Amino acid sequence: MRSMQAEGPLADRYVLVRRLAAGGMGEVWLARDEVLGRDVAVKVIAVGTESDPQAVERFRREATITAALEHPNIVTIFDSGTHNGSAFIVMELLAGPTLAQYVTDRGPLPEQDAVRLGAQIAAGLADSVKLTRLSNEIIAPASDFTKSLFKSPGSLRSCRCIWAMT
Repeated sequence: MRSMQAEGPLADRYVLVRRLAAGGMGEVWLARDEVLGRDVAVKVIAVGTESDPQAVERFRREATITAALEHPNIVTIFDSGTHNGSAFIVMELLAGPTLAQYVTDRGPLPEQDAVRLGAQIAAGLADSVKLTRLSNEIIAPASDFTKSLFKSPGSLRSCRCIWAMT
């Protein structure tokens, strides 16, 4: 999505700074909201996927469903839209390594931490499922949505299944 970065701000306000992650449905970028003067995360639908109506609908549904959720373990969605035919979602920035990176760097989580984080994941999922009837496709561990970020030791945050420490 380097071409999107070179095209200027998304929606005349979000400047893509650097890519944070990529998966089957898209890329997540560190971006600067020029209107509010803050850093955000922007997920942009994958190149080639924007021409697939089902993929675009799943992406749009992700934004709509996640924006409707209010839970301490679910990330906040600020905005969504399209830019030059590509859909994007703007959410709070949760800085830090993914859970996979964390485990790779430090080894398996101690049992107490795994139980604590598992409880937080379950709490976020429980509220999500009540509202959205999430399917296995959405919460599958191999899904590109199962990215985990650690800001600092503390509570877990998620965007659907994007888990993060806050």
